[in-house]
Amino acid sequence: MAKYDSLTKLLNRRAFLEEAAHQIEIAHRYHRPLSMMMLDLDWFKTINDRYGHYIGDETLVYFSHACQAVLRKTDIVGRMGGEEFAVLFPETSGEFANDMVERLRSRLSNPIDVGSVTLKITFSAGLITLKSDDHSAEMMLKRADQLLYQAKENGRDQIVIES
Repeated sequence: MAKYDSLTKLLNRRAFLEEAAHQIEIAHRYHRPLSMMMLDLDWFKTINDRYGHYIGDETLVYFSHACQAVLRKTDIVGRMGGEEFAVLFPETSGEFANDMVERLRSRLSNPIDVGSVTLKITFSAGLITLKSDDHSAEMMLKRADQLLYQAKENGRDQIVIES
């Protein structure tokens, strides 16, 4: 199986989980910080339904390019499925990871032209940091995903940070 998502060229779910497992092991071994974010593009289904899948695909590609432009080369970004993405921030506290996420939100703050359509892209996210009892990427993703859905329930276009 390929390591990268064919549309966005980001890591696919399987490859992201493998890399996350490796980074979790390193963070525990050397007592280093590690943060993870789950995010979902807001109202993506509406984009697909209103403008078609071509525009939806181009929106995903634009978003992946924004991630690559804003995030550090050491940050690990994966497309988990559909319009859902995960980002792993090695050697990064929750506070600094939040700064990186805000930079991404700022990059997306202006409407963009996708094909013949002008769109505003926003996302909802859940941001967590590694705990001593986190021993799998799945455990971390589950916590981040719960916060992501809290962000959506709270009105979208926001980040919920684990307290």
